[in-house]
Amino acid sequence: MAELHPLNNLILCLMGGMSEVLALILTHGSVQVRQKACTLLTSIQSNNRQVQEFASKSGAINLVAQFDREETPSAQISVFSALAAWLKADNFEGKRRFLTEHDGLGFLTRLAQTPNLERRFKLNVYRLVNDLVLNDDGIFAENPFHVREYFCANPDLLSQLWNDLVGADLSSPREAPLRETILKIAFRLHQYKPDQVGPDLIRVLHGHKAALQ
Repeated sequence: MAELHPLNNLILCLMGGMSEVLALILTHGSVQVRQKACTLLTSIQSNNRQVQEFASKSGAINLVAQFDREETPSAQISVFSALAAWLKADNFEGKRRFLTEHDGLGFLTRLAQTPNLERRFKLNVYRLVNDLVLNDDGIFAENPFHVREYFCANPDLLSQLWNDLVGADLSSPREAPLRETILKIAFRLHQYKPDQVGPDLIRVLHGHKAALQ
C-alpha cells in the first residue's frame, strides 16, 4: 500500500505504524524481519517530510546505535538506508541530532574508510555526506559552515575521497554514480576552501581526466 500513494505513508503513521516499524527494527530477534522493516521505513520516508517528522518523534535517531548492533553487512546496509532516508533533504532537526548526539561526521568518515566496503553501501555513505554538505548552511544557524569546515580539515576523509575517485573502475557503468557523488562533494568543499582542497583535488582530477581519455 505504501507504494500505491504517498498519502498511505502518512495514514500508516497516523495509525501508529511508525512506532511499530521502528520497534521491529530495534528489538525484533530475526535479522530478516529487521531488514524488511528497514526497507519499509526507507520507502515511506522518501521525499516525505511529514513521515520524517513522525520518525523523529518515534525515535529514528536510535537507528545509529542499531547500526552498530547489527552483525552482518547486509543488515547494516538496511539500517543505514533507513537512517539516510530519515536524514535527507530538509530534516534539519534530525541532522543536528545526528551530528551532535552521535558524532555523525566522524561516523561517516569511519564508514567511508572501512576496508572493502560494498560498492552500494559506500555510495549511500557518500550520498549522505553530499546531502550534509549541500544543506550545511541550514543545519546550525550559528555556524553555517560546520559540515564543510569539518570535512575540509579532515585529511582522512579527503584522502579516502581521492582514493575512491582514482580507484574507480572507469569501464563499469555501475561505478559512475559513485564517481559523480564524489565529484559533487569535492566541488562544494572546493567552493568553500579552494586553497585547502584545491592542490590535491587538481592533481587527482588531472589523473582522472587522463584515465578517461
